[in-house]
Amino acid sequence: MLSLLRRSKGMTSFLAHIVPSKFANPIPTANFARPLVPFSHPIWNHHHLYCCSLLCSRSIGCYSSFSGSARGMASVQGVQDPESISYLKQNEAAEIDEILMGPLGFSVDQLMVYKPSECSRVLAICGPGNNGGDGLVAARHLYHFGYKPYICYPKRTSKPLYNGLVTQLESLSIPFLSAEDLPMDLSDSFDILVDAMFGFSFHGTPRPPFDDLIQRLVDLHNPDQRQSRSTAIISVDIPSGWHVEEGDLSGDGIKPDMLVSLTAPKLCAKKFSGPHHFLGGRFVPPAITEKFNLQLPAYPGTSMCVRIGKPPKIDISALRENYISPELLEEQVEADPLDQFQKWFDDAIAAGLKEPNAMSLTTAGKDGKPYTNYGSRKAHQLSENPYAALLFYWDALNRQVRVEGPVEKVPEEESEHYFHSRPRSSQIGAIVSQQSSVIPGREVLRQEHKELEAKYSDGRPIPKPKNWGGYRLKPQQEAAEIDELLMGPLGFSVDQLMVYGSSTCNRVLLICGPGNNGGDGLVAARHLYHFGYKPFVCYPIRTPKPLYTRLLTQLESLPIPFLSVEDLPLEFSRDFDIIVDAIFGFSFHGIPRPPFDDLIQKLLSCKSSDQIHKRSAAVVSVDIPSGWHVEKGDTNGNGIKPDMLVSLTAPKLCAKRFCGEHHFLGGRFVPPSILEKFKLHLPPYPGTSMCVRIGKPSVADISTSNNNYTTLIKEYLETDPFDQFQKWVDTAVAAGVKKPYSMALSTASRDGKVSSRVVLLRKADKQGFMWLTSYESRKAQELDENPYASILFYWDILNCQVRVEGPVVKVSEEESDEYYDNRAREIQIRPLISNQRTVIPGRQVLHQRHEELMEKYSHGNSIPRPKHWGGYRLKPELFEFWQGEESHVNLKLRYTRKHVDTGTEWEIHGLSK
Repeated sequence: MLSLLRRSKGMTSFLAHIVPSKFANPIPTANFARPLVPFSHPIWNHHHLYCCSLLCSRSIGCYSSFSGSARGMASVQGVQDPESISYLKQNEAAEIDEILMGPLGFSVDQLMVYKPSECSRVLAICGPGNNGGDGLVAARHLYHFGYKPYICYPKRTSKPLYNGLVTQLESLSIPFLSAEDLPMDLSDSFDILVDAMFGFSFHGTPRPPFDDLIQRLVDLHNPDQRQSRSTAIISVDIPSGWHVEEGDLSGDGIKPDMLVSLTAPKLCAKKFSGPHHFLGGRFVPPAITEKFNLQLPAYPGTSMCVRIGKPPKIDISALRENYISPELLEEQVEADPLDQFQKWFDDAIAAGLKEPNAMSLTTAGKDGKPYTNYGSRKAHQLSENPYAALLFYWDALNRQVRVEGPVEKVPEEESEHYFHSRPRSSQIGAIVSQQSSVIPGREVLRQEHKELEAKYSDGRPIPKPKNWGGYRLKPQQEAAEIDELLMGPLGFSVDQLMVYGSSTCNRVLLICGPGNNGGDGLVAARHLYHFGYKPFVCYPIRTPKPLYTRLLTQLESLPIPFLSVEDLPLEFSRDFDIIVDAIFGFSFHGIPRPPFDDLIQKLLSCKSSDQIHKRSAAVVSVDIPSGWHVEKGDTNGNGIKPDMLVSLTAPKLCAKRFCGEHHFLGGRFVPPSILEKFKLHLPPYPGTSMCVRIGKPSVADISTSNNNYTTLIKEYLETDPFDQFQKWVDTAVAAGVKKPYSMALSTASRDGKVSSRVVLLRKADKQGFMWLTSYESRKAQELDENPYASILFYWDILNCQVRVEGPVVKVSEEESDEYYDNRAREIQIRPLISNQRTVIPGRQVLHQRHEELMEKYSHGNSIPRPKHWGGYRLKPELFEFWQGEESHVNLKLRYTRKHVDTGTEWEIHGLSK
């Protein structure tokens, strides 16, 4: 029964685009800007904990990426105030569950986890009811996501759904352990324990073997167990043995590290005191939300779960990772650095990075202090010192590219051409934003924007302001520097590479046939509704199978219109932005019969030559374009020409004939036995990605890219910029920013030539911002000559930047020693190996030196801190907080340190853009 739904998860994830953000605005010393090169879309990786790549939901086939966004934020969003949402009593939880699992046809699906590189051994302890089903589905996903799951399922349920899950798990060779097979101390053998034994319907005292299993979980967090490394406990919906409303009555129950609530938190969740509480309940239909007056959080983008409460505080000094990056082989390096840049840029696009064209722009004034509208500060500095550095930072690939060289203005004609290729709202934004101008408040900008929109509402051309235009940096060959950081495995995911964002292409028509492809379309419609699209379903010949009947019931519980063939417009492109062709699959033979012959003809007309001059709806075909031969493709040349093909399980032979822009594969669920039997060669699915792009992405015109924005700047600001910075950092961590403490450090030489690189913040307090490096590096040499720097934090999924400027000093020897001595031994060895700026014959020299030092210090003797390694601290004189808006009327808040005693240490100004 679930085979169809697993097929659909590979398909529906594509229609969950995360809209790219636009940051073409300045940040002190380092500014994020956009070159005219292709762009792609985002990925998700949670910083530090990596929890929530799997989702807890009770819904048939609720397969999706769990990349959410705050306007498309690829992350798990957070609810800062836990009291702002509803908590269910036991009777309410039972009634809602009965509705979801009965009339609405929902069933058990998906769960949440920790980072597999650190916590790979997972034991799922499954009870006989729905919570046990959650544990079984979680185990299946965990296997595919790189974990090593084990299952303890003492009391098996005879229902077909559960039998099917067990069969699937056995096909994956996931070990089933009896209660007797388990070790007495579970922490000896497992990193994570999923408590999926009992839910809200449980009453009374647990009976064997669950009483013993619960006691083992309790014992793990006893004080006398704390000397050893403790296994993390994740409870599904309710910690087993707790009262659904009153919680741990005896005080001696399970103390989970994470609670994953389903549908809505139960009242007992208020008594949960662990560090991580998540809610998976996006599938709840509006009728239930209204009936029970549920106050549930928003699920932005395609996120299927949300954090409840603030994330735990993180010690940034402990964030150093063991970095493993793909080898940069000397023989594979291009002789021309521009070719090498293009190769890496293509890699960034293929990896699904959010905005690979975002770059840090560094300039310096004639005073040498390192810091696009010609009236801006960076323009002023370029007029004094026409030299700049660009820095591209692709964190998921552990790569940086730095380019330096002289800068010149582009011709006025080129600026005119680019200006008029921008959306009209963006053109108006350029007029409104007088960069670096002090304004009394954001409303001034918004009001001027409204007035200009009204002025130019008749469609006449908007004149380019004289103070706005382009610059071009001409790279110097010797200065084009490619730095591959040793920063960890490729953790990218391409779940959300769909190019049709819900903000611009939200009207979706799903044409569903009578078979499995039609079922894919029905499931896709449900997801699309929850992800912010406006789906319409045409399902002319309905299938009476229970699975399809339940899907229809679920869709009818949502305000999703069903259209008959007669209801459809003659031209699809008039009323719809996207057409999902889910009519026929690989089992189809012969000639399409009514009404599908006519529907296919209408799809053809979307791409006919007489429609080219008109706006055309995008056509997305599921597995096989309807009417194509499964092997030979479009045999007569007159078939559907889809813009996107979403292959399922493995591409069919006809996919070789597909020539559209976007080809994706959803087939992660295929068990090894099938791979071996059919000798399938399928691509790896990194991270928690449920789909992968086949072939290179198309080149997109970034000049036309628009973005949705989430506002962080509020009316009530902190008077101290350090407090404001901490507030934004907390938001970035809660949003799942992968490396919120990565910062672009910009320095300048004595003659004012600037350079930038990404480093990690190690400490932030009222004394300043500290980082660590080699005192023999280029940045150290420049700081010796010119002890002033700028640091830039760029959190793309939040559309915000923070820039900090000030003088720089070395930290004391004692502070450097303290930090060095607290690092892991393998990390302590690295400064002994890396003599920055030293030319080496090849990477193998570094590997050999590393092995020698590991052997030298293998006996536990202390590793001395090298004298050339230590810390610097920037003492802020200026903070700027930049927040983007959809109208491109962006706002900066500038804090400048007062040097006179006026009762406050910092002065705040609101600046235009």
